[in-house]
Amino acid sequence: MNKDAKPHHPLRQNKAANRGRLHRSGLLSSLNAAKDIAQAMIGLRDSKAIESKLLEFQAELLKANGSALAAQQQQFALLETVRELKEEVARLKDWETEKERYDLQEIPSFHKPFAYALKPEMQGSEPPHYVCANCFYDGKVKILQPHAKGGAKFLICHECRAELLLDGRMIISNELLAAAKRKR
Repeated sequence: MNKDAKPHHPLRQNKAANRGRLHRSGLLSSLNAAKDIAQAMIGLRDSKAIESKLLEFQAELLKANGSALAAQQQQFALLETVRELKEEVARLKDWETEKERYDLQEIPSFHKPFAYALKPEMQGSEPPHYVCANCFYDGKVKILQPHAKGGAKFLICHECRAELLLDGRMIISNELLAAAKRKR
């Protein structure tokens, strides 16, 4: 489960349901009031009284229209939330499937750094490769690329800039270098 995901809160769900009921009850009461006004208009003969009732009738229809619009907007927002949640569930299921293809392994070298490696039985037509452990923990599969500088051989991640020393000096990452500079 995503650590940033907010758990369902029953009170929040009840508030949304109550707002929906309020919009529907507002719509019904406005329509009932409009009906009552229309029935009262039928018995009137005075043009001033008819005009007054007609204005009341129109006001109630406008209130009913506003309540219907608010209910429709709320329904749209709920449908959008459902769509987003379905996308998140699909993404999490895809990640669960993808991460089962890799194992954390020690990279064979003098310094023995760790990275995730594609399981041989999952390889198919893909070449064997290592992926960055930092990115893997963030739900991303970023293949480590070979790199050489100053006579040392590294595997580097182009996403988070992690560097794993394979042959040469000690393991260095940009984050460690930045932390060391801040301490000086």
